[in-house]
Order: sequence, then C-alpha cells, then structure tokens
Amino acid sequence: MPDKLSDRTVILAIALTILLLFGLIFSTRPPGGTRESPLLWRDSGPADPSPSRPTGTLQI
Repeated sequence: MPDKLSDRTVILAIALTILLLFGLIFSTRPPGGTRESPLLWRDSGPADPSPSRPTGTLQI
C-alpha cells in the first residue's frame, strides 16, 4: 500500500484548490462589475386577446 499523505499535505492541497477556484472565478468577471448587455425580456403580448375569433386550438 502506498504511503499515506500527512494531514499538512492534505490541508495544503485543499487550500491551494480553493485559491485556484477563486482565482478562476474572479479572473473571468469584467472589472467594475458591469455587464456588457442587460437581460432582455420578451413582451408579454396583447393584454386582451380577441374572443371573437375562436380557432378551435389552445392559444398560449
């Protein structure tokens, strides 16, 4: 069986992994926290659909 890792080595590996993750997360964010384009929402359509035109299908 291979030699076991010491507690110090495991803690160091976990700490380096967390630092690497934070580095990757913050390096991909734009500086200033501004987004290039805001979220675009679709219009909800007409508020009152015309009931005089039944088509026989479900309108969503």
